[in-house]
Amino acid sequence: MKTIALGSLACLLGLGVTAADLKTNAAPRLVIVKASYGDPNDASATFDVTKQVASQVKNDAITLRASNDNFEDPASGANKALKVEYTVDGVTGRKTVYENALLRLSVADKPDLNRKSSTRLIIRKALYGDLPEGNSNDVTADLAARIKDDALTVKADNDDFGDPQGGRPKKLQVDYTFEGKDKSKTVGEGETLTISAND
Repeated sequence: MKTIALGSLACLLGLGVTAADLKTNAAPRLVIVKASYGDPNDASATFDVTKQVASQVKNDAITLRASNDNFEDPASGANKALKVEYTVDGVTGRKTVYENALLRLSVADKPDLNRKSSTRLIIRKALYGDLPEGNSNDVTADLAARIKDDALTVKADNDDFGDPQGGRPKKLQVDYTFEGKDKSKTVGEGETLTISAND
């Protein structure tokens, strides 16, 4: 009986080995370094979910809801957050999404090391929830990261900011400083908040 080399067998079967096949073995560009899910104010009430999050990365992208359906609940009754540390092409980034919000990451989220923070527009405080008295999520850092060319446009919804108060209508309230002047804007759930030089 003759021994047939693997490459020859592949050719006989019409499979072939192409450059495209080899390309799929390239190192991933998006890598989940660390992920935790739980009470953002209590480290002892969080679980390491790095393996679970990393397993959901497909084609250097991930869309995953931060919920008790996807992760074991480490802090019953508390409003939880999913904190993720990742790299894109070796550049480290961090993202936090609150319970019931969607974690969305792709190579487009590669941190820009040359990006300068806005000097004209500064987000002092941003809250999303049952305002003014009910539960809310502090989304200040998230909104600050979305500023582009000293302007901000963002839709107030649960997919982006979680649902800190189920069954209640929510609002996004942003306290900000534009060119040294303190201002505030509030929009309802499903509405779009815009901040620019024209305001």
